[in-house]
Amino acid sequence: MYKIMKLVLMSLMLTGVSYAKVRVNENPNLHVLTISLDNYKNKAWNLQYCNSDANEFIKTLKKNGKNVFKNVYTYSLRDSQVTQNHVQSVFKKVATKIKSKDVFILYMGGHGSNIKGSYYFFSYDNTENRFKDQAISSQFIVDGLNLLSSSKLLVLIDSSHSGQLVDDYIKDTSTKKDGAIAFLSSSSSKQMAMDGYKGHGLFTYALIDAMNSSKIFGNDEKLSVNELINHVKNFVPKVAKEKFNHAQNPTIYTNGDTSFAIGGF
Repeated sequence: MYKIMKLVLMSLMLTGVSYAKVRVNENPNLHVLTISLDNYKNKAWNLQYCNSDANEFIKTLKKNGKNVFKNVYTYSLRDSQVTQNHVQSVFKKVATKIKSKDVFILYMGGHGSNIKGSYYFFSYDNTENRFKDQAISSQFIVDGLNLLSSSKLLVLIDSSHSGQLVDDYIKDTSTKKDGAIAFLSSSSSKQMAMDGYKGHGLFTYALIDAMNSSKIFGNDEKLSVNELINHVKNFVPKVAKEKFNHAQNPTIYTNGDTSFAIGGF
């Protein structure tokens, strides 16, 4: 009888160890695509902070993401790499790797424009006479997102008029992705986005500030998308008014359960 009990206990212990290993591996992966431009083919459009903002954003996500995700995979397009073909190629690459339980974040920083009620993100080789043909349109972005099997997506756009991207998505009557998705833009569809705040675009500074501020994390010591949104929507208008005497109001859209975490301590 003693030997039987001992065998049972050993079996339970081994099962517990195995189960613990499975639980560790249950953490999702994080996939982050950053698209940014400081240097355009048309040098009159050049900017100063977008690439460093994207780099700092990735660095912060990697640091805080290790406490939430099994792996953090990053994909970056900079300057001359930001063309329709390259963006489409990276979306397709991510689509071959991402799983439904994984989290996907898209971050874009650069020039954006609202043209007759549609959003366009300037590509590297944009020219004025073929602007719409060469720019990264809101439909182009949504088509890329629809390639992904992830059920948790966060889209962050730091550009002027970026609220129009959110408006375009809301107006789109085609079938939207299942699961949770959040759009958070730096401004409304009619506003300019401020940069030069402590060496960053104002919106991106607010994102990084949220990820580094444990005071806004929940009791679980993790930063959820909802907590990120609440911080940014309060921080950006206040600082834009105080430091730039400018109205800048992030545009927000959420669907599904956007309480999922993107970082933690």
